[in-house]
Amino acid sequence: MVDPYKFQSARDLFEAARDARVEERRTMRTIGEMRAREGLRARACGAGGGRQQSDSMRATDRRIDYERACRRRVEEDQALVGFAERVLFGDGGDGGLASLMRGAPYADVLHCYYCEAMTWQETAQALGMSRRWCQGAASTAFETIDHGGLWRALVGVGRADR
Repeated sequence: MVDPYKFQSARDLFEAARDARVEERRTMRTIGEMRAREGLRARACGAGGGRQQSDSMRATDRRIDYERACRRRVEEDQALVGFAERVLFGDGGDGGLASLMRGAPYADVLHCYYCEAMTWQETAQALGMSRRWCQGAASTAFETIDHGGLWRALVGVGRADR
């Protein structure tokens, strides 16, 4: 469970979510690379077995140990990103910042840049906006969240009239 009280501001929450997404992707990429090396070693071993087979098993054991060691951190990273997404879109996509600000463009900016760890240029291209607009929208979104608090944003309290 994410403790929202440990964040001084909305920006702190979303920067932590961005860091968590980057770390999660790095860990998953490392695990994927380890699996790929296992496959290469297993094919190189063929039916011969022997030393090459034990090297392949050692690689598998190292990957399993690494996955086990990283599992809790990856789950925490995913929970943090999930919490940030709920602040943006509420539970089930009907709340959060998107409701507070009459639509999703501001929430989408934060989602792309922070929750998906895109660059500002990638965010701008994905949303069809300028980089400057996206950066300004992020600042406005943070001010809106901070004004009412994370919990109010999470549940969409103070929703804009539709």
